[in-house]
Amino acid sequence: MRTPSSRRGPAAGVARPRADRVLDALGATVAVLVGATALVSLAPAAVGLSMRTPWAQLVTLRAVTAAGCLALALVLLLVGALVRLRRGRRGRPRRGPRGGWPPWVLGLAACLLVVAAGHAGVLLWRAPPPAADAAPATGAPGRQPGDLVVTTLNVGPQGADADVVVALALRREAEVLALSEAPEPLARDVADGLARAGRPVQLFSSASPEPAEEGSVDPAEALARPRAGGVLLPFVRPQTHLLVAEDLGAYAAAPAPDLRGGAVVARPRDGDGPPLAAVHTLPAVPLLFDMDLWREETEAAVDLCGHLPGGVVAGDLNATPDHAVLAGAACARAGSAAAAPPGTWPAGLPAALAAPIDHVLLDAAAWEPVGVVVDPAGASDHRALTAVLRPR
Repeated sequence: MRTPSSRRGPAAGVARPRADRVLDALGATVAVLVGATALVSLAPAAVGLSMRTPWAQLVTLRAVTAAGCLALALVLLLVGALVRLRRGRRGRPRRGPRGGWPPWVLGLAACLLVVAAGHAGVLLWRAPPPAADAAPATGAPGRQPGDLVVTTLNVGPQGADADVVVALALRREAEVLALSEAPEPLARDVADGLARAGRPVQLFSSASPEPAEEGSVDPAEALARPRAGGVLLPFVRPQTHLLVAEDLGAYAAAPAPDLRGGAVVARPRDGDGPPLAAVHTLPAVPLLFDMDLWREETEAAVDLCGHLPGGVVAGDLNATPDHAVLAGAACARAGSAAAAPPGTWPAGLPAALAAPIDHVLLDAAAWEPVGVVVDPAGASDHRALTAVLRPR
């Protein structure tokens, strides 16, 4: 006859249901994949993945990625607590040091918290001190006689109107203005407005370029437009424009890379002055646009600076300094003159949290960046970026 002490308690011999074992195995697998992806997002260029989905997107907006990792970690802890409560009510044994917590929940939550802290740390490290963040209300920061002032602005789908762009260019004393996602009539209105204000400019447009001069750039080096997919790709039009102050001398259009968003190159007719370019590459959005084409276009836009000795390339590159295409670029970024890469998109986020995807690239042997400032631009979802370049 069995004594009461010899009876096996319910916790000692009850096997875990198969459904729980499958759930834990599946959760552990997902946790490893998500955790590894999140960890790599801290520095994807170090392992050659910064130009690949999903890391190309995760590293673009570190603030959003940090917030997402933090939110997911909190959700996981809540789910884990609910699972523990459910198992306790069903009389399941408490397993492990945490008493019923699925191990993968705690592991993944801890990993996501570390990643969120890592992204926040990068943003904090890059953030300029309060004094450096203050920009003059007018004028080009640090400008001296002989400096070149370049402003780039993605007008955006909502469209900053011509008066806003003219006022911005006059306030920042821009001599070179690169506009993207701007219909040609708007670009002409900007040129007319600057002329009325006593700052006449030469207008070069990707939609209707002027005849190019012979030998300015080898057309064979221009990016060939490949066949590519993407839901929105057929609707992309080249709407990039370059406005050059007449004070810089006469310029002529030159062959440019074949970018879907448009690219414009202009060289001085008399050879006295820097070659200039305005570019706009596709965004790194899978399904809506072609990722292979994004990689090719960003590389072509960055390489363009190397084909323009002493030149300047400005525009929306849809890439940040954390992407390998810019991290290893031969040309310098004007943003390196600031304490942090100034964030330009989306304009609704503070500049310290926004993505620095609009750039002024320059030949470091010819130019030294001495000042950078970002400004809101009306209804545009981008901030305008103005850089002051000093000839070496």
